[in-house]
Amino acid sequence: MSRFAVIVAAAGSGTRFQSGNQKKTYAVLAGKPLWLHSVERFAARDDVDQIVIVVSPEDEVWFAETYGDLLAALRVDIVAGGSERFESVENGLSRVRSEIDFVAVHDGARPCLSGALLERIFATAREHGNAVPAVAVSSTLKRSSDGVRVGETVDRSELFQSQTPQVFRQSDLEAAFQNRGELQPTDEAQLMEMLGHPVFLAEGCTLNRKVTSQQDMQFAEAAMSVLSTSDSKPVHFDGPIGDSTLR
Repeated sequence: MSRFAVIVAAAGSGTRFQSGNQKKTYAVLAGKPLWLHSVERFAARDDVDQIVIVVSPEDEVWFAETYGDLLAALRVDIVAGGSERFESVENGLSRVRSEIDFVAVHDGARPCLSGALLERIFATAREHGNAVPAVAVSSTLKRSSDGVRVGETVDRSELFQSQTPQVFRQSDLEAAFQNRGELQPTDEAQLMEMLGHPVFLAEGCTLNRKVTSQQDMQFAEAAMSVLSTSDSKPVHFDGPIGDSTLR
């Protein structure tokens, strides 16, 4: 059986998330800090051997003291992040054990993962060597050079919105970072594309939204009840990638 490690990127400042001095990944959702929801999902999988959470350097000691017992129970390693997301992921990757086959990189601010979604992503990675969850863009898209006047309507028929966790063979992801050059990628798939690796899509989920605002927190609270219901039922998916359902 292929072995997976998970890097949870939770070092962001969350400047758009206004809640006093609290960073968004530590905000409480359904009685738990935001980051814990996804970590518990990963920890429950038999094929996940290692979980690394990356936090801001100034939070590292506080995070370890606050959640130490919980982290020990879930066997989660803490790593200090960098100034940019890709630097944080690279720091986390340096801690992944050599015997690991695949590395999943997940945003700590995406709490609404279902077991069915993870199984789709991991299965695609096992089959093709990598997997990026995505949903087809459903809204009409407008291009504007100044943010005031519409320049054109953009064809959305071949556009998808990527999500996390994004999963890659450890050796491929390490090579991608080693050959990054000056590129500052917004996700790991961009690095793989740069090296000419084919990147494969797995059907994402509309509930798997990244929390960036208080409104997103309200959405996540409602999504949790949907996920708890859907995860109690057997799920089967054999449709096209564009069929973005709530499964």
